[in-house]
Amino acid sequence: MSIRFALAKSTGQFTRWALRKLKRNATSLPGKISLKIDPLFFESVTKDMKVVMVTGTNGKTLTTSLITHTLKEKYKVLTNESGSNMVQGIASTFLQSKNQEIAVLEVDEANLKKLTPYITPDVIVFTNVFQDQTDRFSDIYATYDYMKEGVKLTPSSKLLVNGDIPLFNHDDLVNTKEFFGFNLNQADDASTLSKAGVTKEDGHCPNCNTVLHYNHITYANLGDYFCSKCGFKRPTLKYQVTAITNQSKNKSSFHINNSPFHIEVGGLYNIYNALAAYSVAKHFNLDDQQIQNGFSNTPMKFGRQESFYLDDKEVIINLVKNPVGFNQIVDLIELDKNQKDLICLFNDNYADGIDISWINDADFEKLSTLNIHETVVAGLRVDDLHKRLNSAGFSHITPFDSLDKVISNIKNLKHDTIYVLATYTALLSFRELLSKAGYVNNDMN
Repeated sequence: MSIRFALAKSTGQFTRWALRKLKRNATSLPGKISLKIDPLFFESVTKDMKVVMVTGTNGKTLTTSLITHTLKEKYKVLTNESGSNMVQGIASTFLQSKNQEIAVLEVDEANLKKLTPYITPDVIVFTNVFQDQTDRFSDIYATYDYMKEGVKLTPSSKLLVNGDIPLFNHDDLVNTKEFFGFNLNQADDASTLSKAGVTKEDGHCPNCNTVLHYNHITYANLGDYFCSKCGFKRPTLKYQVTAITNQSKNKSSFHINNSPFHIEVGGLYNIYNALAAYSVAKHFNLDDQQIQNGFSNTPMKFGRQESFYLDDKEVIINLVKNPVGFNQIVDLIELDKNQKDLICLFNDNYADGIDISWINDADFEKLSTLNIHETVVAGLRVDDLHKRLNSAGFSHITPFDSLDKVISNIKNLKHDTIYVLATYTALLSFRELLSKAGYVNNDMN
């Protein structure tokens, strides 16, 4: 251990301790200070650890959590539980290391290339790539270019990749790749899938730009694709969802490689997250029972179908940030056939993505048909949100100019189930107010 590294770690740890004593956020500044003192901090702190990095547009947080709790069945594991997935936040995570064997890190797509010059991951997981935060990523190709730049700096790392994404099967990366995806019998599982056809997200062959066709689609542009012109097609899957046996708004049961598993969260997109976690677990030689134990021990992450009761009303919170993720939440709400109310909280701060135009591509029209009675809207973009809901056919829309008023009005809503759809900073503010009122704890993990 160099003197410089020792100073960087001790100073960062003291900063973290002091900030926590002051009840301040300690997820970024301590790491920033450590990196300033020792630019090679990551090289030293990961010297005796294996590292798993999880990146992609959607699903990073829950996938990271599922991997972490699964690997804990066999190993000592460190992770960035707060979801602080940029360089300083990840450095702050390593300030908490104490003889862990594996670090499982959620990594922002654009920050991957800032880490891999110093850290050589054993495994990098690609969850998906969708249009998201157009002020940061102009399109899905730009997003994937960031991811590839990071991977090219660590050619010895294995890639565990969502094989149902066409773009992930078309690149010049030299890394060893193993693919995961859905391989369902359509006759048995047709109710869980969309019709085959062309998707809106990116329905063109990355080889020849011909419109892709699909034997089946799970959602968006994910599925068993093929090009009728050049022969480009989905790769062979090593890890496969082979059946979906049950889905509800808060549970999913399915088979991976013909073995049964379940998770305490709904949605096809979360089965993909579990499949990615399974793939990592198998890389580290866990058996099926250990994997299921890890799935069962994974707590709900904040804002990902997190629920609480306000008096006699169940409030279910979901983070939304792009059309694909939004539409998957809509499909999840569709599973709840009872009458319900809706709260939408949308901001346009940097962490949300300052371009809010994506709401025009989100399927509010379908959402308006799902037995929703009253709708409350608030946040910095309340006017845009109000107009979008009106155009989608919602009735009984009530705008509020503060989140305090939203919370005080929840008791006046008529139905026992209330869904909250919120962008990131709106969700943080909403949850902080709920915590102060005693409805939820203040743990943002």
